[in-house]
Amino acid sequence: MQVHVKFTYDDYELIPEEKKCELIDGDLIMSPSASFRHQVIAGNINEILRAFVRKYKLGKVLYEFDMYLDDENIFRPDVMFIANENLVNVTAKYLRGVPDLVIEVLSPSTKKNDTIIKKGLYAKFGLAEYWIADPETKTLDVFHLTPKGFALQKSYTPSDTLVKTIADATLTIAVAEIFAD
Repeated sequence: MQVHVKFTYDDYELIPEEKKCELIDGDLIMSPSASFRHQVIAGNINEILRAFVRKYKLGKVLYEFDMYLDDENIFRPDVMFIANENLVNVTAKYLRGVPDLVIEVLSPSTKKNDTIIKKGLYAKFGLAEYWIADPETKTLDVFHLTPKGFALQKSYTPSDTLVKTIADATLTIAVAEIFAD
């Protein structure tokens, strides 16, 4: 007889901080350290978004910070933006609920979770906007929440410029900067 053990936040709390893991529907998902390319892309996004958010005093950009959705879903997205009015949901250890924007950089070990499982859960919990950066195809897919789940707004390539309104300010990114070495 096979027994499937569901983990909760209490179990998650026992894991050492240096271990990269998430709880997805009660399953403890451990991930290896991100590749060099993954880190460069996530770092580029973090730097671009952080400079923009600071300039306009829009909120905070966090990198690899826990997001508590419920007792069985604790994610650690690559980059997230939290608008000023939602900073009340940030504790010393995690964000309670969804931020205003999540950006994930795909890795071979996390691709299915990021593009299917977590994407569905992000929609369920009401995340308004979700970006997925794919290092292999050098595309940035921008999704927005609809009543039926996430809809692809646009798939950007390095020759494109992303123009988005974020918390009443206009962000302009040359997508090539995201994938730059």
